[in-house]
Amino acid sequence: MKLKKFLVLLITIIVISSSLTYVLYKSYYKKIIVSEFDMDITVPVENRVGLNIDSDAIHFGIVPRGGGSTRHVNLTNSEDYSVFIYVEKDEGLLSSIVRIDPNYFTLEGNGKEEIDVSVSVPADFEPGNYTGKVKIIKKVPFFR
Repeated sequence: MKLKKFLVLLITIIVISSSLTYVLYKSYYKKIIVSEFDMDITVPVENRVGLNIDSDAIHFGIVPRGGGSTRHVNLTNSEDYSVFIYVEKDEGLLSSIVRIDPNYFTLEGNGKEEIDVSVSVPADFEPGNYTGKVKIIKKVPFFR
């Protein structure tokens, strides 16, 4: 009987401490969306290439099937404390062929980081115009 009570007490302590740890960990960071960027690409019927260097979005330009393109996004942390950065893409068809590197990292206080947003168009990809979105999410420590 004493062993049974001891096990119940031990399990209760484990559950409470696990729950408390989870709550404290989750409240340590405050989630803030820094920026949301539009992405677009044109996949032509014939093999041709075109550039779009506008900086209002992530424009891959005209990329033929079997080709690729990379855009660079520069991030700067102007605060004195480190922040956690997570980059996520939407669920569209364009996003299925987009790669982001790195897509999660710690950006030190007053630091800079360049991320690459690359597209690799499969040879059997359907020609057309495709759009998508990329979100850059900054998690700031709650206690700073």
